[in-house]
Amino acid sequence: MMATEPMGALREYDAGLDREAFKQAEAAANYAADIVRRKNIGSGVMTAVIDGSFKRVILKEADNFAADLIVVGASGHGFVEQFLLGSVSQEVAKIVYHSGDLFF
Repeated sequence: MMATEPMGALREYDAGLDREAFKQAEAAANYAADIVRRKNIGSGVMTAVIDGSFKRVILKEADNFAADLIVVGASGHGFVEQFLLGSVSQEVAKIVYHSGDLFF
């Protein structure tokens, strides 16, 4: 027989995971920014950790900053993972291409 928790316990657990993931994402972004700053003295590097759909956030922030360039990578997921999860870089490129802003 499974022990049951009071209503809301799972929600609190999820919120704790969200906070920890957010902290780890901030630490990773700051670490990467520090590397860029050390190698490119005087470069203006900003970081932001934003909650939301990856492709929507990337495109919205690129629009907000009037970005000239969006750089995204691929992690090399296998066929099954890519089929089930999709590819953020593929989706961003597809949306930008159809908007007419992508040049080769």
